[in-house]
Amino acid sequence: MLRHLLLLTLAASFLGGCAVKDKLYTPSEAEKKLVAFCQKENSSYNTFLASEFKSSFSISDLTRALKSSGIKIPEGKQDLAAINDLLNGPELKRRFPRLKLPQEAAILKDSKKPLAKEELRRLNRLIMETAFPDECPRSLALVTHIEGKTLWVYIPFNEPIFTVKPSPGEKSEKKKNPLDLLYLGGEFDEKNNFAFSYDIVNDTLPPDPVTYGSGYNEKYGKIRQLIYMGLQESIFNIPPQDAPAFVIVVIADIGSGVAIKSTLYLNDLKQYLSEALPPDEYYLREQNEIFGSNAMIGDTRGDSLEYTDVQWPGFLVSQIKTRAKYKFTQSDFKPNSDPDKVIAACAANTLRFYPFTDYEGVYLYNIRQKRDMLFDKKQLKTFEEESWWAGKGKLTTIHFNLGTVQSDAEPKDATPFKARSYTTAP
Repeated sequence: MLRHLLLLTLAASFLGGCAVKDKLYTPSEAEKKLVAFCQKENSSYNTFLASEFKSSFSISDLTRALKSSGIKIPEGKQDLAAINDLLNGPELKRRFPRLKLPQEAAILKDSKKPLAKEELRRLNRLIMETAFPDECPRSLALVTHIEGKTLWVYIPFNEPIFTVKPSPGEKSEKKKNPLDLLYLGGEFDEKNNFAFSYDIVNDTLPPDPVTYGSGYNEKYGKIRQLIYMGLQESIFNIPPQDAPAFVIVVIADIGSGVAIKSTLYLNDLKQYLSEALPPDEYYLREQNEIFGSNAMIGDTRGDSLEYTDVQWPGFLVSQIKTRAKYKFTQSDFKPNSDPDKVIAACAANTLRFYPFTDYEGVYLYNIRQKRDMLFDKKQLKTFEEESWWAGKGKLTTIHFNLGTVQSDAEPKDATPFKARSYTTAP
């Protein structure tokens, strides 16, 4: 049932087609619903906008490339209007019959039914993007793959993900860190224990302040919002036994081969979007990793990814490490004593919220002190910290319909929560 509903779960039109290497298949109803939503929310789906030609691309360069390939440009119109007119006809498809197209375009090209007007425009835009990668701006595309209970979402991005700017911060007096985390390793060992080793030192001075800072490209943030909204529209109403448990989103700068991989538990996202889970807590639960691969350069189909099914032990080890690193390096209330207790609390405050129970305990090894500890499940509970937000609320699924918001609420015993709102992508 999961594969019937989701094996292709997110892309057919606006968001590049689902890809399992070179296999083609028919989009599911869940995909079509997501595609319709994303088409409505993204105006550059199948039409070129002037704003797309402001940085790395120019209308004149694309026009010259088209003409040099023997494609006739409609006369009597401005260049942008003429390029958009090409999307309405058969010229591009005839000119590039053997072009290796991304999955979405291949599905449209091989369709046995006549294409609707919007489908033809989408196909032609994808042909143009593939044939002229250096001159043609790339529209947002998305490839999906289901592996076990994990839905993978791959978004090839045509801009740098990060921006670097001078740091506006003023110099301040250096203050010693009471505890400094130098190393933290973790695994799920052969004895079914969550095992962590760490090296923590006392009273260290922070490094000299840097004069620059980095952040995410604004467009990257809008893509993330759109993916969250799309998952909410297409996946949240599927019965839990048929829906994926985890989602992995990979947004890749295919120019440099650098990507951000985000792994999330679907129920965490549901709670976050219904405001039953505060942002600070959700950001500790969603696991983000920056990685690079030469194979990802120019990869519009997700062929460079190795699709795997997320397993509970690995997900929980990663989250416990994230919580510990945050405590020692970013928290406004950094610990000043008893680092063993801090690590144990990070483990306890992760494991308590998830249905995985097939473990014996948590093993800790303090490298500097040469001290090891083993806590069973009962002992681990003594480290749990009360969370102000952990009361039961109301889980709300939001439907975005022609600019209005409709909700299906499931009462969960106590305080209702307002649905989190978003600014849609341009």
